Amino acid sequence: MTLFYRALLFLGFTLLPFSLSSQNIKPANTPAKGDDIFEAIHLERQLFEISEEMQELLSQNPFGLSQSLNKQMLEHYKKAFTKQFLLTDAHRTFQDQLNTQYSDSTLQWINQETSQRILSAEEDYYTLQGIRKRVVRRYELEKTPPSQERITLVNTLAKKMGVREVKLKSKIILMRTFLKAFNALSKRRTFKQNQREAIIANYKNQLRTNMDKEVQTQFLVTYYGIKNEKLSTFSSFYNTDAGEWLRNTKSAALYSAYQAAADRFLESIQND
Repeated sequence: MTLFYRALLFLGFTLLPFSLSSQNIKPANTPAKGDDIFEAIHLERQLFEISEEMQELLSQNPFGLSQSLNKQMLEHYKKAFTKQFLLTDAHRTFQDQLNTQYSDSTLQWINQETSQRILSAEEDYYTLQGIRKRVVRRYELEKTPPSQERITLVNTLAKKMGVREVKLKSKIILMRTFLKAFNALSKRRTFKQNQREAIIANYKNQLRTNMDKEVQTQFLVTYYGIKNEKLSTFSSFYNTDAGEWLRNTKSAALYSAYQAAADRFLESIQND
């Protein structure tokens, strides 16, 4: 073997470990990044919160169905809106919309000390201990009302995060499906198209009337004790391209999960 080929052979064995290890390196835009963001922003909390609120509404028999038919409708809802179904559909959409540049920026923001403090407060809001804290904090807020600066700050953050818009649109998606389900179940009467649109318009107005105050109170309670400066720093992320991507991706994940569940719900009723 010539000296030249021996050199090539030696070089090949020398570089082999590096080439093998490079094959194990994950590409920049891996699903793992999406998982980390999905978990860190507690998307599942909002996902379950809205579906549970709508389940509670349905349990009150808002359309005056017979007790047996409303029970049937509620059972179909529970099967279509399981937490596993919702999580799977939301997670799929979130992963589909991953963007390397924005996901990297988002993870850097998430790992900042201020973000960790605030995201921890959001998680705590939904824990058993957090639910108990809500009562105490509401009492404290009534006793010592927050400043106008504080109110403006939390309202601005809610707007940047798109919280009101998501709640409104998600509940309208589900209400439209409820009306279609009612038509499929009811033997005595059905809602015509113009009637359904009138009900939706009225429902939307009711939501808008109450939602601003509800979201404001929720944010005041959630971030109770966190200084304005930290909230302002946290909020500024949503002024960036990465922040806009995160807001839009969260919204898309929620909408797709609710729409998929709504379709399952209606299909199961129609096929029953």
